Amino acid sequence: MGFVAFYTTITNKLIPEKNQENIDLYYQSFLLVGAYIFSTIFLLLFITMHYVTGNYLESYILGIDAVLFPILLLFYTRSGNNVMFGNFIVAGGFFAFLVIAYIDGGINAPVIPWFTAVSITSFLFANKKSGYFWTTLAILSILTYYIMARMGIDLISWFPPENRLKKLGSSYLGSSIYIIATVLSYEYLSTKKNNRLQNLLISNAEKREELKRQRDTVLSQRDKLQEVYNIVDKSIDYATRIQQSILPDMTILQKTMSDKFILFKPRDKVSGDFYWWAEVENKTVIAVADCTGHGVPGAFMSLLGISYLREIVQKEYITHTSVVLQKLRKEIIRSLNQTGETGTQKDGMDMAIVSIDNETNMLQFSGANNPLYIIRSVDKSTSDDTPIMTNNNLGLWEIKPDKMPIGIHKRMDKFSTVEFQLQKGDQLYMFSDGFADQFGGEKGKKFKSRAFKEIILANADKEMNTQKEILETTLNNWQQDYEQVDDITVFGLLI
Repeated sequence: MGFVAFYTTITNKLIPEKNQENIDLYYQSFLLVGAYIFSTIFLLLFITMHYVTGNYLESYILGIDAVLFPILLLFYTRSGNNVMFGNFIVAGGFFAFLVIAYIDGGINAPVIPWFTAVSITSFLFANKKSGYFWTTLAILSILTYYIMARMGIDLISWFPPENRLKKLGSSYLGSSIYIIATVLSYEYLSTKKNNRLQNLLISNAEKREELKRQRDTVLSQRDKLQEVYNIVDKSIDYATRIQQSILPDMTILQKTMSDKFILFKPRDKVSGDFYWWAEVENKTVIAVADCTGHGVPGAFMSLLGISYLREIVQKEYITHTSVVLQKLRKEIIRSLNQTGETGTQKDGMDMAIVSIDNETNMLQFSGANNPLYIIRSVDKSTSDDTPIMTNNNLGLWEIKPDKMPIGIHKRMDKFSTVEFQLQKGDQLYMFSDGFADQFGGEKGKKFKSRAFKEIILANADKEMNTQKEILETTLNNWQQDYEQVDDITVFGLLI
């Protein structure tokens, strides 16, 4: 390791950490610590020289500075105050020179040239204000000794006169070397600082240019993404209109049913839930389905489901609910090329489907994972027909589905059919699982099917539109700030 590298390493270790984060503070600290090191070296040399030549008093005075300097350095490493440290260094030298001049002949003292060093270094070590202060003190001190000499006030030197010439020469030489070294160090560090600042400016300019290029790239990509988003968004809007157009008209049910409501709330613009009904050979066939996924994938499945229901029911005149589900499952498996092999897709749909004879009110129900709720007056129920839940005079019956979807599955049995004799005033409810699975409430839990049954039964004595409004309000109050997790569909029908 060279001397410069060694010196730089030692100096950097003495610079306070917080001053190393700022370029101006760092180089000012570097100069101060360097001056401290040089001052300490000069101080030790002069102490030794004066002691060897028999000038013990001067060596003792300078020894006081030698004791104070490490204390000042310790204080500086803790505070990091450059101006204060610079002033302490200058003050230590100034008062030592002042006392030595007083005991060594006043204006004729060899130490007088060192007052020049005090003046110059105060500007470099502290600031202009401190420089003016110490320069003024140095000039006043020299003038005071000069006036004392002119007034005939002789200050007798405590030191032998034969050493005065040597001391004078060494003083001029030492002060000159110290001043030159300090000024050169200051100039060197200033140049180094300016070069580093220039490099930083160049580096910052390059970074700004690079950031500008990156910003332009990001903005360009953002514009492209926005363009793609707008295209996709328009496509999804169009898909929404298509999906809405293929959903059945409510007026179809007005001819045969007393009242109804449909709560249809897609999670995204398009939905994986769908509802469908048709009048075929004096029978009303109604289906509510929940396809795999939501959004665009679910919407594709819903289009398949509606298309095949139209084929099966309206074109083939099939109204037997289990047969409808079986043929629908066959078509879904065929369309999606489902094999059931491990790793292949198993998309499909859950569905509740009913077929109501408009003359006899006999209901057929088949379900693929989705049940059917029937609410009627308890007084109208038969003795062997017990509701699962009651509220006042109303009871809720649940007709359970088959536990298999419409699509490929490990269980591929035939769908079962349940018949139920409806009476005037009965209410049917078909739905997807979106309402019951919605997170919300104080604890962020699911709404759950039991609470869903309770709210339906509690409001079954109200008109259908009022029931829909209550369901919407309940859902909004429950959901609060939670995101909607799935498509929501609830269909209510009054016989």
